[in-house]
Amino acid sequence: MTSTTSTGANSDGAESPDPVPVTTTPITIRPTVPIPPSIRLAAAALTASTGDRATGSATSPISVGSASNASSASNASTASNARADGPDEAHRRPRYPNGQLVGDETVAAVGKLSEALEVVEQARGFLYGFHRLTGKADLALGEAVEMLRDAGHTELAERIDREIVGRNVIEGRWTFQIVEDYDDNYYAAFKAAESAARGQLLGGKRHLFEAEMKEDRRTHGLEHHEARPGDGRVT
Repeated sequence: MTSTTSTGANSDGAESPDPVPVTTTPITIRPTVPIPPSIRLAAAALTASTGDRATGSATSPISVGSASNASSASNASTASNARADGPDEAHRRPRYPNGQLVGDETVAAVGKLSEALEVVEQARGFLYGFHRLTGKADLALGEAVEMLRDAGHTELAERIDREIVGRNVIEGRWTFQIVEDYDDNYYAAFKAAESAARGQLLGGKRHLFEAEMKEDRRTHGLEHHEARPGDGRVT
């Protein structure tokens, strides 16, 4: 905008000097919009695994304003609190080489694979229980044979001892052989496949799906709902 001083005479009758044009430029002041704490906390939690600070995106309409020491300290404090109020580093999503976080579908898929392995672990436990109980039964059977002999039932005791004591559970195998076959030919291969998938897709991190489920289901800030073991603080 341009304005011009008016032309006229001084009080003593002398002419005023030529008018001087004055140019002014409108100034638009864009106020700094404070980022709500909830947004800072979410951003800090998202980037905590790489140590990034929670700041406004380059394409975000939210302006962080001038970088003051106070705001920098606040951002650092928010990020620190986010790390405390959440999973430890071993249970945070890793990033791809391009910096992008591993996606939800990948975390869910690897979580389902780990769930399947947990079922196999449970089945293996039952198999070892079967192994132990079958062995215990055979030893008890041997004691029963001796008791039958002592009671004078020699023929019956001899038949049971000959036909049942030490008998294979399945063709050619005692239970220890079943366990070994299961471990070598099924369990080991299953466990290796799950480990390889986690290594390739999640940097080897375990239970990411469960860790995020815990964050969703626990009551934040309530005792006995802490994110992880710590120094007794409620997080």
